[in-house]
Amino acid sequence: MSRTATHAGSWYSSSEKKLNRELDDWLAQVPEATDDSEPYPIQGARAIIAPVRILWPMLFHPNRHAGYSYSGPTAAFAYKCVNQLFIKRVFILGPSHHEYLPGCALSILKKYQTPLGDLTLDLEVIKALKKTGHFTEMTKRVDEDEHSIEMHLPYIYKIFE
Repeated sequence: MSRTATHAGSWYSSSEKKLNRELDDWLAQVPEATDDSEPYPIQGARAIIAPVRILWPMLFHPNRHAGYSYSGPTAAFAYKCVNQLFIKRVFILGPSHHEYLPGCALSILKKYQTPLGDLTLDLEVIKALKKTGHFTEMTKRVDEDEHSIEMHLPYIYKIFE
């Protein structure tokens, strides 16, 4: 069972060609190095934690998981920092805006669809996390209603293709 890209076409483009072009353009706008002249990707960078505000002149959008017209350039800056060469697995954490979830919830799905292609979930890791007893599960509907995680998926597909 797959998670449909339910916000494609409204929060970001549902066209593979257009979305690819937008992501490429935003990634190209990121400077080649940090203010400290450290080139991107940053060596050892293996996580993205969205701060309250990223201080880069064109990136003053307080909501990191808003539609791409607001958050696309900010996300490009964050994803350009990640050194994907040694990353085997990606964990995406996001709030639940539409349904109360007691604690952390795991997806019950096998794939997440994006206009660029599908991302396969690591079912063994999900099973191991569930066994700890610290996680609940979210239904397909709850998963598809939530935009905070979906907004990362096209960038993850692009960066790790």
